[in-house]
Amino acid sequence: MSNILDYVRTYGNETFSERHFSSADALVLAQLSYMDWSSAVPYLKENREAVRLKDTLYIGDLEPMIRGSVFKQGNRELFFQTANSRRFGEIKLNYYVELWNEDVNVQMSALTFLLPCGWSCVTFRGTDESLNGWQESFSMVYRFPVPAQACAALYLNQVGERIKTPLIVCGHSKGGNLGVYAASCCDEHIRTRIRRIYNFDGPGFWNEFLSKKEYRELLPRIRKYVAPESFIGLLLNDSATTFMVECKSKGMQQHDPYQWELFHGRLRKVCKYNCERRKSGERLNARILTASKEKCRGVIDSFFQAARDSGLRNLPELNKEYALEVLKKFRGNCKYDRESLIVFARLMIYMLPGRKILR
Repeated sequence: MSNILDYVRTYGNETFSERHFSSADALVLAQLSYMDWSSAVPYLKENREAVRLKDTLYIGDLEPMIRGSVFKQGNRELFFQTANSRRFGEIKLNYYVELWNEDVNVQMSALTFLLPCGWSCVTFRGTDESLNGWQESFSMVYRFPVPAQACAALYLNQVGERIKTPLIVCGHSKGGNLGVYAASCCDEHIRTRIRRIYNFDGPGFWNEFLSKKEYRELLPRIRKYVAPESFIGLLLNDSATTFMVECKSKGMQQHDPYQWELFHGRLRKVCKYNCERRKSGERLNARILTASKEKCRGVIDSFFQAARDSGLRNLPELNKEYALEVLKKFRGNCKYDRESLIVFARLMIYMLPGRKILR
């Protein structure tokens, strides 16, 4: 079965007038947003002309652009394929923004793609590899809105004032959550121009947000795609139309969009999946939803402090040895009830690709 790299190879010679924009295109652009575009694309605060994707091959500092991204190997190939294709090469990029501050615990990046067909696609990056980014993502369990969500809504308002085209909003992982939040909280005259919102395996929301009038009005335009065995897209609640996609891998590795299968240029809906793992994730989510937010805050903050005290700086470093050291410091620093500790220990194990899930 093919993935988005095969999609670009197969359909990259067809323009958007020959083959209309689809969920596969949104996933491609969501992945490109993980790259560091600071050396090639104008910032939001600048008043500069947009650059074509194919021109970034020559004006950007290529290695840092790719090296600084999540899913590095796949993104390297995706970048060169899209930049050299008829379909994506003529897309213009503008309004880049990247916010990262450990003191206020915020990690957010966004980029706008100006499509040759006259539409614009606003993309939000998912969580990066830093502990700061992951701590903010975990804090969605007790904090609403998180700083990145507020920044995303502000970004969409600012971009929407500068361009008057129909809008598509998308993102993978936390980026998908940011896209839905921004679309629901932006100014009404901008929201009416949004044609579609794609949330690729991003977390949901607390019920207080799902009951908002603006969110409910957007529901017909929201499409959420989740991986069967990934916990991220299952976290919290969601009312959007949701599709489960076939994946080549197992467990948390399914959160990687390069593992998602396409058939005839469209994301392939799942036929069967690991029911027990899915149920395990649903039980964990139910526990999170019923836990005290104050307890969740204490446990999560204590865990990430223990991780920093153990010398951990980026999530990919979290192997078995690091995990044991973190848990040792975590138990020594954290004085919360046994149930809270069990919930968070299970949540952490879910984040370790290939590990067996505690039930």
